Amino acid sequence: MNSKWIEGAYERFQPKPAGPPRDRARGPCIGSVMMYFGIRFFYRFTKNILVGLVRFLFQKLQNWGPPIGAYSGLDLLRAGRVQGQVLFESQALPRFLPGSVTLICGLKQESGQPWPLFWCHLKKTRLVGPSLCPCDGEKRIMEESAYGKNFYGSDPSYNYLHLSAPQTLKGPWTSMACRWDRGYYHWFMDVLPRLASLSFFPLDTRCLARGPLQPFQDETLRWLGLQDRFIFTEENHFFAENFFYAGLAGMSGCINPWKVAFLRDQLGKMSAGQPGQGENVYVIRRGKTRGLRNEQEVEAFFRRRGWSVIDTEQLTVAQQAGIFAQAKKICTLHGAALTNLIWASPGTQVLELLADNFLNGVYEGLAKVLGLDYSFRIYRGDSRCRIHVLEEDLMAWLEKPA
Repeated sequence: MNSKWIEGAYERFQPKPAGPPRDRARGPCIGSVMMYFGIRFFYRFTKNILVGLVRFLFQKLQNWGPPIGAYSGLDLLRAGRVQGQVLFESQALPRFLPGSVTLICGLKQESGQPWPLFWCHLKKTRLVGPSLCPCDGEKRIMEESAYGKNFYGSDPSYNYLHLSAPQTLKGPWTSMACRWDRGYYHWFMDVLPRLASLSFFPLDTRCLARGPLQPFQDETLRWLGLQDRFIFTEENHFFAENFFYAGLAGMSGCINPWKVAFLRDQLGKMSAGQPGQGENVYVIRRGKTRGLRNEQEVEAFFRRRGWSVIDTEQLTVAQQAGIFAQAKKICTLHGAALTNLIWASPGTQVLELLADNFLNGVYEGLAKVLGLDYSFRIYRGDSRCRIHVLEEDLMAWLEKPA
């Protein structure tokens, strides 16, 4: 990271005599903000009271009331009470320097270890809630299936009010469902790494995943030859005679070298034979929150310099892989398109554009693991986290030596 480049970033936001206004769409007034957070607090407070009451009143019923606690599958495995295996206990993490977006955002994405990766065999267990967490006879969910003891309390599978009658699953089954399993990034970084445990399960093991099936999911499963083993469902209650729990490989959003290595090993060749879009690529993000207020200006800036301008949502996974694998410079807003960095080559220059009210270091961590030349710029975001990017900042990055 070029320290001079980010030094004094917020001073750039001060009004200038000339140039486009940058704060005109700053956001709602203070009264609206206070009302929003007041309503949000009241909703969450009321919901927690209701869920807690139902949890107490219906703690003996299977279909009514949420779980009443959690147990550790890892503790059962280490005590020899279930069959399984710990694949690794922890992994070494690279360090981030002061001034990195990972440290600025304060989400603790630089940590997350130790995080043991394990699998275990559970007989006659229920799978409950949107995350399909294993639930024992005492109405406790496995805490590791809900991202551990610090997070299971807020998982949807710990806070439902009612479940439909369970569907029985005969034969060996596993589940890829979890709290954060929707969307392009989470499919690659939270779901697919769980397939590392699949080789330890019976060959006829079927896999549950949260539906409906999306095109990028279908494409990656076909590439892996697993499309016939997956069942995408929107049901939230199952009874499995033989359930093989495939462990989550780490906290969502945290830096994780093992996940990156696994994905490159399993999916690295998806880029082979795919046409690229040249060495310089700008990825657009249209019609969304966290967008650009001056998108046309930025797009024109790159087109004038001969850059390819692409919309990853219009491309297959293989096409995206080919583009990112062949690119030497990539610029885009913070968003799921940067998941495709898993196909980028070491040394690729990356510029990520972020709103100051939606900071996240997940892609900086991904770039660090891959050995990419990563930079970022922070701009003041409006109420929809949209930003106005300065052309002089883009020019400074283009002129930055590799």
